[in-house]
Amino acid sequence: MGVEGAGEKAADTFFEELGAERSAKVRAISLDMGPGYAKSARKHAPQARICIDSYHVVALATKALDEVRRDYWNELRALGDQRAARRFKDARWALLKNPENLTEARPPPTASSNAPARGLARLHAEGGTQSDLHPRP
Repeated sequence: MGVEGAGEKAADTFFEELGAERSAKVRAISLDMGPGYAKSARKHAPQARICIDSYHVVALATKALDEVRRDYWNELRALGDQRAARRFKDARWALLKNPENLTEARPPPTASSNAPARGLARLHAEGGTQSDLHPRP
């Protein structure tokens, strides 16, 4: 079952077609982050747990990580530590991949030097953090 459209109106139509009895039995609802969907779900199935779909969770986390990484990269550049800034920038690819997928045989394709990314992958696998790789001044 599905309906055309998007947002609260489409969700309301979906729940109307589902009916009050079946809507009352819904235990969990996976939604994207549009506010209309959650509003409709709370209205028609208040007992259901609202779960944000993993795509949007990962997208938000990736965006936040990139903002933090960019801010720190700019801090390093402002301090005049161009070598550390370049090393940190080159390690970006490693931040976006699972450490177990980074190997000596498959270095990051965008890095000018493989060492920073491999080092970051090893550091992550051993429970370290970025600040261990290059401590802030």
